[in-house]
Amino acid sequence: MGGIVPGSVFADHEIEAVAGRGGMGVVYRARQRALDRTVALKVIAPSLMQDPAIRRRFVRESRIAASIDHPNVIPIYYTSEEDGVAFIAMRYVPGDDVRTLVRREGRLAPRRAAGITSQVAAALDAAHATGLVHRDVKPANVLLGPDDHVYLTDFGLTKHVLSDAGATKPGQWVGTLDFVAPEQIRGERIDARADVYGLACLLHYMLTGRPPYDHETDEAKLWAHLSAEPPRVTATAPEIPAGFDDLVVRGLAKAPADRFPSAGDLGRATLAAVEGDRVILGERTVAVGPAAPPDAATTTAATRVALPEEAPAAPTELAPTEPAAPTRGLHGPALAALAAAALLAVGLGTGARVARRRRGHRRRGNRRAEGNRPPRRADGHGPRRRRRAPELARAGRRPRLDRLVCERAPDRDRPGSRGDRRAGPTADWGGPARAAHGR
Repeated sequence: MGGIVPGSVFADHEIEAVAGRGGMGVVYRARQRALDRTVALKVIAPSLMQDPAIRRRFVRESRIAASIDHPNVIPIYYTSEEDGVAFIAMRYVPGDDVRTLVRREGRLAPRRAAGITSQVAAALDAAHATGLVHRDVKPANVLLGPDDHVYLTDFGLTKHVLSDAGATKPGQWVGTLDFVAPEQIRGERIDARADVYGLACLLHYMLTGRPPYDHETDEAKLWAHLSAEPPRVTATAPEIPAGFDDLVVRGLAKAPADRFPSAGDLGRATLAAVEGDRVILGERTVAVGPAAPPDAATTTAATRVALPEEAPAAPTELAPTEPAAPTRGLHGPALAALAAAALLAVGLGTGARVARRRRGHRRRGNRRAEGNRPPRRADGHGPRRRRRAPELARAGRRPRLDRLVCERAPDRDRPGSRGDRRAGPTADWGGPARAAHGR
């Protein structure tokens, strides 16, 4: 970085040495004059911060990261800019990072790797609970203090800002190639599950001493992250407990929905795999805001691992809950069912009234028929029933005029009328017709 060399002063910091370099800038070990303390000063490359809007957003996002208070998150003291150069001042941690450790000692023992993984997972959960996605989980960003105390650093804020602000060129993406999630390569929406993928890559690196897709060319690595089957750690290190295979394979799933819902779930499962135990409580999502998966229900319920001396816990019985009060509004299916029931009730009521009316008509018709029955035959047999035309029409038969009962209005002043039934067969109201048929 031009003008910033050991022995120089930058933003009231005395530069002592270069602590590390990366594509986004340089990290210096420096002494803060105001408080006389040693800090890690990350200076962002000026070429990446030429846009004032990007520079302002970088400062804002860094301040959010500074608000994370967790034992495994590197404390950020402040962030600012000097002469157009943005920088972050954070705690300086003397010691190794995981990349340096593995390069020097080779692959780590499963218990040690699980301990580091669980601490990184706790730090990621704390970041996700504030809405931040790290985006660059890799061995070089995992610092180790005394007794392997983990500090997760470099939350990929610069990558976040540059990517969201469109500062990258078409076809480019941000992240470290060996530990990047498939959705980052495709340029899709990033949430906390991208960090779960990076954490699984970190676990594979510590257990085997190499990244999960250790190919020679960048093109082959990109294709493997997008399409290749996740490798099994026991293929490289057969002495590792077989339970780690399932954890790494699930963490490296291509689809975010197939991974662990949170980094903490992967961390607890890793500790359980070392002891040969199982996680006894359910998984959960802790991410909020931009870090949360779409339409994810967030819960902060604690989840722990069954210790070796503990007996497996019995399933928790949930107390019965009271039924929820019905809503005032009716939805489409309920409203349709109610309307159908109402129509059915109206139809049944109408049918019952029609049936009662028909029975009343039949009873009244029978009484009329009894009163209008013709006289008995002379040979003592009963009268031959004459059916009226309306009855024949209802029965679907054609009426015969010579067998119909005449229904003329009674005329008591005329012989043969209903007032004089004994007029005989010569009565003009139908007597000749009856005589012709044996009456």
